[in-house]
Amino acid sequence: MGGVVLAQEPRSSEHYTLREESSVSAYGQRAAGAHVLVQMSANSGEDAHSTHYSHGSGHTRLLTHPAGFGVSVPRDPIPEDATTDLWAGMLDDDGWGVQVEASSWAILRGPLREIGISGRVITLPVSETLVAEVEATWGDLRATGDFLVADTNPDNFAHFAADGLPDAWQLEYFALDDPLVGPLDDPDGDGLNNQFEFLTGYSPADGASAFDLLLASDAMVELSKVMPGRTYRLYRSTDLQSWEDTGAEMMSNSELWGVSLTDPNPPEEADSRIFYLIEVED
Repeated sequence: MGGVVLAQEPRSSEHYTLREESSVSAYGQRAAGAHVLVQMSANSGEDAHSTHYSHGSGHTRLLTHPAGFGVSVPRDPIPEDATTDLWAGMLDDDGWGVQVEASSWAILRGPLREIGISGRVITLPVSETLVAEVEATWGDLRATGDFLVADTNPDNFAHFAADGLPDAWQLEYFALDDPLVGPLDDPDGDGLNNQFEFLTGYSPADGASAFDLLLASDAMVELSKVMPGRTYRLYRSTDLQSWEDTGAEMMSNSELWGVSLTDPNPPEEADSRIFYLIEVED
């Protein structure tokens, strides 16, 4: 449970004496099918109605007094845009945890769409894993619980959901209401759109930060940077119209600078003009 609130000083059921009973043993146990205790008083002289006590069937439970109240939340993060059930629990004076029906639930903070009277909660889409907090009441007791809402879908946030770019990357460089956040936009005017800036690991908001190629020799092209998890392929053309795959490619497991790709079969004609193009694939 999270945020247990003590109802009062815990008292063991052995501190209680029976005033009126119906099929209840001297130890506070009740027989199967018997009526529950009608009224009992503590040795201190306080009267307590039986509705304050929990009980089980047969001889499996003792009549107990509530010592605390709390909210049970999942240990693992809850997925975004999903539904899950929370519950409230009472800790009795004998150390038992008992699920109870909360009288109300409320959202205190975090990416939650709603929470029902039963404790069923619906999470909102997030761009990163965030904390959510709820409150449950039971009689005059209140308790809170917090849990994590996980970013399980990297491209489902705000108005740029499902555009092919990770939400976290877009929010790293753009305001939420920026109109130039789409994959085909070029906000820094360097001729490279946001999709290409993401794939090559450069800033879409800085025109001086851009992927570059250098012809290191007649058949060798040097890439300014390669990113982990990307595949780089080298294409060749003599007329800028048709492009031929040279077969030269690489996939990096880390961020590297100054990596070269070599055309294994460049044209043999001495006067041939050769153009090279790099394809980057995520």
